Amino acid sequence: MSRPSDWSAVGRAKDPFPGDADVVRRAAAHYGEMAREIEQQVARLRRIGASEGLEGQYKDTIVEKSKQAADKLDKVRGRYETAGTQLAKWPDNVEDYQRRSVAILQDAQQHAHAAQSAPASARSYVPPAGATDDEVRTWQTDHQAFLDAQSGVSGAASDLRALEEERDDEARPIAKAIRHGADDDVKDGWWDNFCDFMDRYAGVFDAIGKICGAIGLVLMVVALFVPGLNGLVIAVTLIGLGAHAALASTGNGSWTDVGLDVLALATLGIGRFAGAAVKAGQGATRAAGAAREGAEAARVVRLTSSAERAALGTRMSRGSQTARQLARAEHARVTAQMNRQMAQASDALSDAYRAVPIAKAPVVQRIANGFDPELAALRGDMARVVTDFPGAARVTQAAQEARTAVRVATTNAWVGVAGGGFGVYSDYLPVPGYDRLKDWADNRPVNGTAW
Repeated sequence: MSRPSDWSAVGRAKDPFPGDADVVRRAAAHYGEMAREIEQQVARLRRIGASEGLEGQYKDTIVEKSKQAADKLDKVRGRYETAGTQLAKWPDNVEDYQRRSVAILQDAQQHAHAAQSAPASARSYVPPAGATDDEVRTWQTDHQAFLDAQSGVSGAASDLRALEEERDDEARPIAKAIRHGADDDVKDGWWDNFCDFMDRYAGVFDAIGKICGAIGLVLMVVALFVPGLNGLVIAVTLIGLGAHAALASTGNGSWTDVGLDVLALATLGIGRFAGAAVKAGQGATRAAGAAREGAEAARVVRLTSSAERAALGTRMSRGSQTARQLARAEHARVTAQMNRQMAQASDALSDAYRAVPIAKAPVVQRIANGFDPELAALRGDMARVVTDFPGAARVTQAAQEARTAVRVATTNAWVGVAGGGFGVYSDYLPVPGYDRLKDWADNRPVNGTAW
């Protein structure tokens, strides 16, 4: 029997009396059958324990274990028997409450329709200005009908609340009896309790997983403008992974969602190693560029003093012996001074080149590098150094050696973005092929069986 879907007339967003009486009947019958089956197994175990025809080394162990198993199963039988007996009391009540709730809803809908259909003047608490006596009497009639309709809607809502209280009062002793029947010496383990907890709050954990996926994707975009968010992305992804793993392990979620989270974490981990390699390559490229910059500064200093040294060289081969000696001494002094200035210029320019801050990459380049602003900046810096020193062998070699790490880092970043984006997309929109994959992964037979 289908139930109404719109309960807004009584101020409810959903059906306040959900359920299927036939499902409850089948559950009660199932528990009763289980109780009877367990009773038969208990009887068989007791017969084994009481058998005097057993012989052999393991007789005492078989007898003892059979009795222990029979005692435990007998307690479990009590659970099923109580659950079946108590549930059998409820289906007729479900149908009665559902029938009465629909009648209340229909009454509320009729009154709501009457209130909505009332003339606009009837909704006012004063008659229209300048109304004649007949018009006032008409207004009074319409206004009273409007008030009666509103009162009818309020009354129906109150009747529904009263019906809910009646249902809860009648269900309470049945639920208590079922809980009492389960309160025996056979205790559930921590895993059973955990599964019950996850069954109860599966919706909350599913929401956490979806929210973490969306936040992680948003953080990737925010990281284009705010660097240093990788740690936060990892933390959010770990929370989402924990939620999805808890759902999947208890049968409330899909292991494919867990796989996407693991993929995201793996790409973050690989990205850290690849990023370190790219940093090393950028450092080597910058160092080669700095060395070339220093060498160029030293060359300029050498060229600056070359004319003076050439003149001294000429004097060293002409004139008197004293003049030549003075020229040689001056040449040595100038050469030493030149070497010092070359070393100073080389060090200063090399240090200055190394100290130039790495420029932020444009947004387009950050996106092209898998939404990784640091990777884009490092690639851009290496390209700048190569441009500064075209044809410099050491610079070109250092940049080329970093290309493999750059490709790995870029590919890894895009895999992470694609995986995270697909995970968020599949959370909110259907993906037929992916949904079939999830069904296959989560419902495939175990060990070749058919279940």
